[in-house]
Amino acid sequence: MKLLRSLLLGTASSLVFGHLLAQEIAWVEQVTDPGGAIALMRDGSRLPIKPYTPLRAGDEIVVGEPAATLVIGSPDGRSVRVTAVQSPFRLAATRNAPTVSGNALRWVHGLFASKERSAGPALRSLSVRSAPEEALDLPYLGDQLFLLAGKRSLYISWSGGQPPYRLRLIRERDQQIVVNAGIPQMTQLITPETDLPAGDYRLEIGDQTGATYETRLQVLPGQAQPVFPDAGALGGLPADTARLILASWLASVEDGRWAMESMQQLHALRQSLPVAEEVLRRVSSGARLH
Repeated sequence: MKLLRSLLLGTASSLVFGHLLAQEIAWVEQVTDPGGAIALMRDGSRLPIKPYTPLRAGDEIVVGEPAATLVIGSPDGRSVRVTAVQSPFRLAATRNAPTVSGNALRWVHGLFASKERSAGPALRSLSVRSAPEEALDLPYLGDQLFLLAGKRSLYISWSGGQPPYRLRLIRERDQQIVVNAGIPQMTQLITPETDLPAGDYRLEIGDQTGATYETRLQVLPGQAQPVFPDAGALGGLPADTARLILASWLASVEDGRWAMESMQQLHALRQSLPVAEEVLRRVSSGARLH
């Protein structure tokens, strides 16, 4: 969460204050202030103070009661507790103040841990006639993947194998083939817009050698998507940045079962937020959130 907060700091500062020359160097991590005795003073004005408020060089924290405390966080992972004893507490400038792009890149590169993965019952070869030098692989496949229902195109990727490839998405209820595509060379597919009502589906991807991998997909209504645990902290962020955080986090919940839905949301952000491409690459390679 430290990395997430450093991203929140960088992005929220550009929205809330909008002054390019100002140095947002920290943020409010925690506030205990039952009597309203803590004040954030900036340029002679008293400002509202709550968790995730970005703090600027030159800000002054005033704590008027012994029971009140405030914890300040910074991108280097250190925290400072401010009480009435330290009051007034003035934030000094730093030569290495965080930036929006710098925080976003550090967050992305530190976001995912390597995941050791072994073939299990959900990632299985149905038939193999020969083994290519690099076997067909879908690292993000799990025991069951979740997608949201609706009319939508799907982004699906894989690695290895020998082209051409074939891909089928089959609705289990009536065995209707929803997507049936041949792919000459590419190791990814963006399907035409397809109506996906809630229900159970089967995804199959095969290559020229006869290696075929499958997984079950459960398509769920929109309200089934997990709720981000710190949604209030995203309220002041640019819309695409908030969506990036939510989509990236989604890949980590319920043992990775939302990874494929995460990929759909990240793919949709690539044009407006290029850093989403890097997160998408990591999710599709089977990486998991720390």
